[in-house]
Amino acid sequence: MAAALREVVAPSALTRALLLAVALLAAATLPHQTKYCAERDPSSIPVLNVLTRWDAVAYLWIARDGYSAGTADTPPTTAYSPLLPALMRVLAALARPFGVLLIVPLAIERWRAHRGGQRLGPDALAVAAPALAFAGWQAYLYAVTGDPLRALTAQEAYLRRPTAPWEAVAALFDQRAYGEPWSVLAPLGLIAALVVVSWRALSPSLAAYPTATLVLARSTGTLLSFPRYALAILPAFPVLGAAGRHRGVHYAYPPVATLLAALFTAKHATWRWVA
Repeated sequence: MAAALREVVAPSALTRALLLAVALLAAATLPHQTKYCAERDPSSIPVLNVLTRWDAVAYLWIARDGYSAGTADTPPTTAYSPLLPALMRVLAALARPFGVLLIVPLAIERWRAHRGGQRLGPDALAVAAPALAFAGWQAYLYAVTGDPLRALTAQEAYLRRPTAPWEAVAALFDQRAYGEPWSVLAPLGLIAALVVVSWRALSPSLAAYPTATLVLARSTGTLLSFPRYALAILPAFPVLGAAGRHRGVHYAYPPVATLLAALFTAKHATWRWVA
C-alpha cells in the first residue's frame, strides 16, 4: 500500500496540482477566446471557473436547469449524456455516448464462453445492458423533446453528422475547420497505432472495443473533440504502458508529457482548446 501511494497516488496528485496552477496562471494572464461560450465564468471563485470550461459548462446547465433544445446564444444540451449532471444532483446509470459500445467486448466474451461449453443463462442479458441504458436515455429525450433521435440530431449543432471514417481525416488539412490540426492529428495517429498493436497484445474483446470506438469517432464528420473521446479507449493504454519498458520511452515520456499537459491546460483554460 505504501509503495502504491508513493509510486501512483502521490505523482498523480502532484501533477494535477501543478496543472491546476498552470490553468489559474493562464486564465489570469493570457487573453481569452470567448466566442464559443455565452457563460464564461459561472462563479466568482477562480478555481471553479477554470474547471468550468467547454463541455463542463453544458453539464452545469443540465444539472441546474435540465435539458434544453438550445437558443440563439447557447447550443442544445441534449447532445450530452446524463451521468455527470445526474451525479451533481442524484445518481444515474449512464456516462458517455460511446459507452454503448461496451456491448461489443461483452458480446465477444459471452460468445467465447458459449463456444467453450458454457451454457447461455440469465447472465447473458448483461450483454444488452449498455444498449438498454442507451435506449432508455433516448426514450427520456423523446419524452422531453418529441424527437426520438434527439441525442443524435443535437450533434448537428456541433458540426457532427454521419460520414465515412476518412472524411473527418481529410478535413484536417482544411485551415477553416482546424486552426491547429497537429493537436488533433498527433493524438489520432497515436491512438490508431495503439489500437492496431492491441490486436496483437490483448484479447479480441479488449481490442474490439477500442477499434469500434475509433471507427465511430472518425465517422462523425469532425475530429474536434477526438483527444477527449480517445480517453475512453482504455484498452489501448496498457499497450502504451508496455512501451515504457524501453529505456528511451521511460525517460523521455515524463518531460514530454508534462510540457504538453501544461501547454494544453493553458489553452483549455483560456478557451482555445476543447480537448
